[in-house]
Amino acid sequence: MPSSQAEIFLINTSASQAKPSIIRQTDKEIEFRTIWQHGNVLNRNNKIYPSDIIWNAAQQTPIQEQLKRRCWYGEANHPMSPSIERQLYTDMKNVSHIILTFEREGDIFKGNALTFGSAMGPSMYAAIDQGGIISFSLRGLHKLVRDPNDQRRMLVKDLRIFCYDWVTFPSHEDAHMIPANESAKIFEKKLPKELINTVMASENAGVLEQYEDFLDEEIKDSSVEDNSLILKSNHNTLNIKLKNKITTDILNEFF
Repeated sequence: MPSSQAEIFLINTSASQAKPSIIRQTDKEIEFRTIWQHGNVLNRNNKIYPSDIIWNAAQQTPIQEQLKRRCWYGEANHPMSPSIERQLYTDMKNVSHIILTFEREGDIFKGNALTFGSAMGPSMYAAIDQGGIISFSLRGLHKLVRDPNDQRRMLVKDLRIFCYDWVTFPSHEDAHMIPANESAKIFEKKLPKELINTVMASENAGVLEQYEDFLDEEIKDSSVEDNSLILKSNHNTLNIKLKNKITTDILNEFF
């Protein structure tokens, strides 16, 4: 008879199969946006990761400290050794990327990452630069319990996240894509209102009053596309045509 007591398992599971949206690219590194994991869905391993459990695990002190120090590293593929010691150890010779942000949008967990400057980072850079499909998979520890609504499925409990590794075949077959937009730079930094005012004063001197209502709203997204600064709130979109080189230099310095 199988035991009814939950057991602890190593996890190599879930996340995204997505061509990343490139935020910034130099000769040495690429910063990109991708999906880390999809919660509350059945994955290929017949497991369900409740979204609240994923989010709570990511708020733990070790993860938050690594995010602040820009040293939350992920490796190229999961470790081959099944030992807990190796699973919870970062091999700096195998690091491919730095996880910069971890955000939640409903049941989707996404964020920004940066290719690592050495080790396996150049390989990830090449894969992205050549248009490859980049996928990620969670590594850590959890408990498994039977889904009370379907005994054939397992629910994840007591999740401890270690990192998200770069893999070729993630556990979620319905992973969502974040499509790349080659005609736009996607800026995740929030534009301060002072900078917005500077841009509009430079490009639209004398007509700032038409933007006053817009500036009272919270800016949700900003991008530069086709020589225009595009600002989006919950209800409105403002397109400011960039004609002044000084304005462009200001934006480039900020981002």
